[in-house]
Amino acid sequence: MNKSSIPGRHREVSECGPGVYVGDKPENSVNENEIPEIVVFCKYNLLRGILVRLLTASGVSPVIRGYESKDELIVDSHDNNSVVLVCDFGSDGVPSSLERNMEIINDSVSSPKMIVISDAGEHSYISRAFELGAKGFIGPGTSVDIALAAINLVWAGGEFLPAHSLSQPFGGRVTAGKKTLARNGLSPREVEIVDYLRAGHRNKEISYILNIKESTVAVHIRNIIQKLNVENRMDLIRAS
Repeated sequence: MNKSSIPGRHREVSECGPGVYVGDKPENSVNENEIPEIVVFCKYNLLRGILVRLLTASGVSPVIRGYESKDELIVDSHDNNSVVLVCDFGSDGVPSSLERNMEIINDSVSSPKMIVISDAGEHSYISRAFELGAKGFIGPGTSVDIALAAINLVWAGGEFLPAHSLSQPFGGRVTAGKKTLARNGLSPREVEIVDYLRAGHRNKEISYILNIKESTVAVHIRNIIQKLNVENRMDLIRAS
């Protein structure tokens, strides 16, 4: 992937009522010539092996290492700001094992950029992951392409939270909003783009995540504004 096209602004995720607020912070310094080391921290041999092979085949980084335990992890030295995939499966939404794993990463890797990969999707679990320092969350409904885009986005200094997770246990507002948008004649793709707009993503980020042209995103937003009979992007977000 061409890192020059990756959004470089930091995204901060915090709770705001029943939804999620994503705000801007100043750009951090990312050396475009650097390629991130990726660390896969997972106790399951099969899953860890699959992730390492998948990431190697994708070409996302030439340095990909898999570890099962803290003892293995501390043997090697790691680059500052390494992207660390923290796998947590079978927790039933209870973040205790996640907390232990993320504590291990923080103790063993300097300034890690952690992405949680989990089969849990509860609001409290995801919120806790970000409280503990996660920069991204990849759930079971995330496609491979979006997961790879999330890794690149986090490496570039962003934070990633899939839009589909916003429609789950964050209260009824988002789900009800989707129904209202559909009644207003929005297509499934337009509803999806509204989700990303509500999450604070800009056109470039949306195009990168959905793998469509930025100009296509702009056309969709223009059509959405017309269908909702609003004046601009901010009015669109308020109306949805």
